[in-house]
Amino acid sequence: MRFKDFFQAWVERTKKYRYLPALFLIVFLQFGIAFILLGQIKKDQFLSKSIFSAGNETDDQNRFCFAHITDVHADKSASGLTNGPDKEFANRFLKSLTYFSTTFKTPFILDAGDTVTEINNFPMFLKIAELSAIKIYSTPGNHDYSIADISSNNLVKKKKLVFDYFGYRFIGIDSLNVDFSWLDNELAAGRQAGKKIILFGHLPVEWPTQLTHQLINMEDTVREKIKKRMVDYDVLAYLSGHLHEPFTSKTLFQSGEKTGEIRNLGGPSLGHKKAYQLICLDNDNITNYPVEFDSPLPITLTPIPDAQRTTVNLQQRLNGYSGNKDSQITLYKETVSSSETTLKVGYKQQNAALIYFDLSALPANIKVESAKYSVYAAGWSGNPNPLEIINVLGVYPLKRQWIDTQATYYKPLNGSSWGLPGCNDTLLDREAYPKSFNLINAIGKWYDFDLTQTVQSWIDNPLANNGFILKQALANNPDNLYFASSENSNYPPKLSITYSENTFTETTPVPSLIPTTTVASPSASPTPTQAPIFNDCSSACNSDLYLYNNQTSSNLVYLNNQDNYYVFFKPATETRIKEIEVLVGQWGNAPRSASCKITDEAGNPVMAEKSTAAFTSGFSWQKISLANLNFDQRTLLQSGKNYRLYCRGPDSWNSIFWKGGNLNTDPRAAKILVSPCCGQENVTPTPSSVPTSQPTIAPSPTPPISSLPEEVKTVSFRQNSDGYRGLIDTSLSWENPDSQFCSSSLLKIGYKMRNSALFYFDLSSLPANATIESAVLSLYASGWGGNNLTLGIYRVLTGWGCSVTWNSGWNSPGCSYLGGSDRETNPSITLTTSNIKKWYDFNLTSLVQSWVTNPDQNKGILLQQIGNDTNLFYFNSSENGSNQPVLVVKYR
Repeated sequence: MRFKDFFQAWVERTKKYRYLPALFLIVFLQFGIAFILLGQIKKDQFLSKSIFSAGNETDDQNRFCFAHITDVHADKSASGLTNGPDKEFANRFLKSLTYFSTTFKTPFILDAGDTVTEINNFPMFLKIAELSAIKIYSTPGNHDYSIADISSNNLVKKKKLVFDYFGYRFIGIDSLNVDFSWLDNELAAGRQAGKKIILFGHLPVEWPTQLTHQLINMEDTVREKIKKRMVDYDVLAYLSGHLHEPFTSKTLFQSGEKTGEIRNLGGPSLGHKKAYQLICLDNDNITNYPVEFDSPLPITLTPIPDAQRTTVNLQQRLNGYSGNKDSQITLYKETVSSSETTLKVGYKQQNAALIYFDLSALPANIKVESAKYSVYAAGWSGNPNPLEIINVLGVYPLKRQWIDTQATYYKPLNGSSWGLPGCNDTLLDREAYPKSFNLINAIGKWYDFDLTQTVQSWIDNPLANNGFILKQALANNPDNLYFASSENSNYPPKLSITYSENTFTETTPVPSLIPTTTVASPSASPTPTQAPIFNDCSSACNSDLYLYNNQTSSNLVYLNNQDNYYVFFKPATETRIKEIEVLVGQWGNAPRSASCKITDEAGNPVMAEKSTAAFTSGFSWQKISLANLNFDQRTLLQSGKNYRLYCRGPDSWNSIFWKGGNLNTDPRAAKILVSPCCGQENVTPTPSSVPTSQPTIAPSPTPPISSLPEEVKTVSFRQNSDGYRGLIDTSLSWENPDSQFCSSSLLKIGYKMRNSALFYFDLSSLPANATIESAVLSLYASGWGGNNLTLGIYRVLTGWGCSVTWNSGWNSPGCSYLGGSDRETNPSITLTTSNIKKWYDFNLTSLVQSWVTNPDQNKGILLQQIGNDTNLFYFNSSENGSNQPVLVVKYR
């Protein structure tokens, strides 16, 4: 698919409009297919986060966006003076790295030079560049020209620079002294490789006359040579800096008999203008989007009235609040430091602080407009040259629970250990990349960290709130910083949250009023009143109806594979779902589909996630149908209860459209067709007007004892309960492929299917001829990584024992269905989790019946994640001191 323009985006930075949701306007139709999207985005959120992660599918590899920065001048202050104490320009560079890697997820950053103003200050830029989670490719400018070539994991800064990204070749030139012989070779090699070519350098080759630099410009003869080569080799564009202003210059150039367009995209100064560019590629189309840090939206929006906004300040002892807990953790120190008045953070990441704020007093259904964590810097070790030491702190959300009176550098709480000392396991302990940065350049002042997205995630999922760790982002910094703790009586930390209520309009269908005809019963033979009929919703009555029906196909939000957007609905009567339809869009040539699920108002699953059929053209309504199920097997919706419909696309390239506006209030492009249940009210039969003669009922013969139903017996299989020792359970770990976990108290499941659990129950005590009425395996979830999983139970086909590992005992590692017969290909049971600290039940009735009938088939089961996300779940094992697994079997 080709777009005339890939998309148009603005970034909102004022708090007043800070998190108003995104709008996409489809404005052009060709052959019935929409090709042009016009978008608007909230602060720091440019369309869908993962739209920039190109390369997941071959057809999409030439469609992605990357970051373009220039003229950082990291050694300047807000006043413009070089070597100023506030390091304001360095802080802008630092914040931009957060945007690119965590919000935009750009694959790389192009820097067009002038990283610093004075060459001896380049270490400042270099230290901050070390924090980048994505690679920076940098060419020299006139201010940093004499810097020697650098090539590291984070930064490549060279006068001659070439790299490929999928179908593109990027060539960085020394624009102050172009080596045309080298450039010709690289251009020819790129064309021979079939690459689309983009040049970049500091000095522009074309620019608007009003922006001409008064001191240094590219010589005309050099410009002509570059433009000739751009035409000869079909170069898409030249990206530059130097002029400090964003611009797009397009001119025609004649090279021999060939005429081509010279396109120069100039970037704004990240330092002076507080702005950067996003460059978006769509095959031969290239578009630049300058974005200022603090610019208001360039369109008129209706702001949320202040009366609808609420701001709360959570600070220890303020208005009786006591929910802020913090504790310092220090290398080599095994004692608890939760009662200190200061928190020491620093010295090569050996000192850090654990922070937690209780948010339970906030309403559950709110939209967080802003959330700011503020901490007071009370002291530091005071390096004499602040330009040599860059004190950058980051806030990293925690993935596990901790207790402030027990946590140390080695443990989050008694009886448990960090995955890595110092809370440094990014799989188990904390997030790998900080949600917010700040550069600390002085003491005796407050520092703010933006936690808006993080707090919103905690509001939506309270069990994910384990707090965060405040630590150095640079590992080699020997400084220590001292911040006031919650025990400090003068400057305790605070979390300021501004939110608005998520309101929605409920439309309750009005049932038809059928006149009731009263029929008098004859006095000769009144009929006794019959007991009310119990409504079990086992059959449908009346005709199907749309419980929710929005058929708008404009102002649509284009979503990815995240499921955090939903619509509320509330049935007026008890119903069962027949069909769900969503408006699905296709992008690229690969088939697309969408998946939807339904939860209650608290987020507990009601209907497991189901997918539409895939299709390959345009966008259209796609169905999830339950019509093929028996009526009593369809999802039941209770009368007067609020539900949420969540839908998402299948991958990072998105595919589902919702109607725009307030994401949790406005109608979406979705339809919910339901079938009303019969017996909505208790029914009393209308008495007959004809006297009823009473029939003579012959007594039933007493059945022989042998025909009486057998008594149902119940037995529970739990390790060490009533002498039972027949349960074996263990984990398989891809990260530790030769380790066995039979004695572990927890069973770890998830993270890209790299962790799974095995269970075997000895059922030899059950009678060989038993008829299994039910068999339910109950597992207790005691921990997670903050998100839910879909799990599957697979019948194991290969015998195993307690010493089994990922590598040993299987035809294929990890008890895979590939390359052998270790387990069945498809799960016998699936289940989607909904938080932790609760029991989950798995119906094993058919499996247990088969094992009783054929005991040799009992090789146990494998519990494994379905899907490839990175979350983890922890279930208690038979070795745990409480809430052990239990299999309850009822049989005759």
